[in-house]
Amino acid sequence: MHVFFAFCGGAFGAMLGGSAAFALTGVFCAISMAALFGGVDAPFLHTAVAFGPMMLPAVSYAAGATSAHYARWRGYLPWGEGRNTDRALWTLGKPDVILFGGCVGALGWVLNSLMGKIGLGAIMDTSAAYIWFITLTLKIVLDREVFSKMDEESARLGRFHRRAKSWQPHMTRPFDMVLYAGVIAGFAACCTQEVLASENEMVRQYGIFLPFTVSCVVLVLGQGKTQVPTTHHITVCAAYAMAAGGNIGWGVLAGVAVHILGDFLGRVFHVHGDVYICPAAMSIVVVSLVTKGLLPVIGAYALTALPWVLLGMLIVLSAWLQRRDAKSAAASATTSA
Repeated sequence: MHVFFAFCGGAFGAMLGGSAAFALTGVFCAISMAALFGGVDAPFLHTAVAFGPMMLPAVSYAAGATSAHYARWRGYLPWGEGRNTDRALWTLGKPDVILFGGCVGALGWVLNSLMGKIGLGAIMDTSAAYIWFITLTLKIVLDREVFSKMDEESARLGRFHRRAKSWQPHMTRPFDMVLYAGVIAGFAACCTQEVLASENEMVRQYGIFLPFTVSCVVLVLGQGKTQVPTTHHITVCAAYAMAAGGNIGWGVLAGVAVHILGDFLGRVFHVHGDVYICPAAMSIVVVSLVTKGLLPVIGAYALTALPWVLLGMLIVLSAWLQRRDAKSAAASATTSA
């Protein structure tokens, strides 16, 4: 029943498009959080709906993102639309696109469940892992490539140059990345600390996703083409660090690290192709492995001052890099004039 349920969820995600499906996950998660904090004994809203076989990102979002790629590969969409997760694909009038999304969703539920049963859910975000796996696999199978060819401007500047094509172009300057991600992660870490202090066991168990919920619901504004930032990778990794035993410093550091890593991985796998290989999901996989799997094992969370020292070093380094880039750009402009 759950596999069929996930098939329907994946088909629905393809109909809506990846972005709308993910925003809807946030809406359902917000409802479950409201019920939870209102004293309702209803964790099923979280486990069976928001993160169940209908709305789990590995089901609905993965289906929406990959179905756009499939539709472009089939020739239903022009080149450049394969990575457009905002498009509602039911408007194409192509049943095979919707059925493809259903298959991706069903596979996502099965593999995510299997990863949970063998214990991977305790050390990593398995939903994000499936999203990375299925999108990259389809890129290899359908487009016969892993690292897409760069456009002329990015090739001239270099793949990792600040002004080359990037995932979130408004959050690419070094100090800006540390500042923006640090503020968002700070909110998430403080929020998670309050949740973990609750006497209600269910609030402690499920409430760590409250900051993630805020990030997802914010994306609803993006459906109206408002330029809102993608922040769920920051908030969920900050919460993971806190729940694993870290302090607020570790939460902020995790949020900053996952955003910097997302920019890097986005330039490697995502921005130069025509499939949405989600930079947020990729970076969540890596940082969740570190925060949930590695740091508790090596006892790093006992070093409460270490994250603040590392954050201080990041702030100084990023400010210097941004200042250097600004001087270099000004000198180039003067020379050109």
